[in-house]
Amino acid sequence: LGTPDSDLLAEAYLQGSSSFTNGLSINLGSAYNVGVNAQDLDFTYRLPTGDVLEGAVNYVTGGFLAADFNSSGGVNAADLAAWKAGFGDVSAMKSDGDADNDLDVDGTDFLIWQRQLGQTGSASPTSAAVPEPASLLLLASVASAFGVWSRNHGMRAFLKNDHQLH
Repeated sequence: LGTPDSDLLAEAYLQGSSSFTNGLSINLGSAYNVGVNAQDLDFTYRLPTGDVLEGAVNYVTGGFLAADFNSSGGVNAADLAAWKAGFGDVSAMKSDGDADNDLDVDGTDFLIWQRQLGQTGSASPTSAAVPEPASLLLLASVASAFGVWSRNHGMRAFLKNDHQLH
């Protein structure tokens, strides 16, 4: 995939895969400069079928709370419960209690929770609409059917016009 630079940040698995659940939030950390706020990130992913789709990129300004493990908009006891349930996990996500995105749930994540306890986020997400895979399949089917129809219709018109010339 090359070396990450100011134009590319990529991840690939030669064997295996990553799974993204609905609402998964991945903090890019210092890979994205919020001071520039260009909002020009693209997120693409490949399905097991080989199809490449675009995902949604949400830009959140304001109170991002790393310890809001249940994405409720505030850090509270429910987030501590998520941290406790995930404590010791070494392949964790934010919803498991991983506040610092280092793939584990440990004391550092607890300290982040402790510092953010009682805070609420004033996030204002913006996103672009991304078609669902089923919608893309429907669109492809309609386009294909139209292509077959127009090809047949065009051939009939060609034969009809050709016949009139003789």
